[in-house]
Amino acid sequence: GSVNWTASNARAKSGSNSAESGAISDSQESVLTRTINISEDKQLRFYWQTSSEDGYDYALFCINNDTCSDAAGYSRRLTGENNALWQTERVTLAAGENILTWKYFKDSSSLEGEDKAWLDN
Repeated sequence: GSVNWTASNARAKSGSNSAESGAISDSQESVLTRTINISEDKQLRFYWQTSSEDGYDYALFCINNDTCSDAAGYSRRLTGENNALWQTERVTLAAGENILTWKYFKDSSSLEGEDKAWLDN
């Protein structure tokens, strides 16, 4: 099953809120999708972090990819116990409609860290 991300004040890179992946069990995913239209190519910058089982549970970022999975392709991937460090990502978006997807998913077993991902700005 899929669970939505929510606003959270548990962690933030700037300000007091970030988006936090939903509480999921083994073999589930939490998805945040946004569609934006831009008139010219632009750079998108965001910060994210995970607290997860390194190498098995992932946060993915995809641009215009309906499947957005480890097997089917992604633009960026983050995994592991990155509790204190926000990772900075910069990607160029093409003019027109862009579907942006952030997804956190768990494999079929084990728990490590908080089993969550966070997204800011």
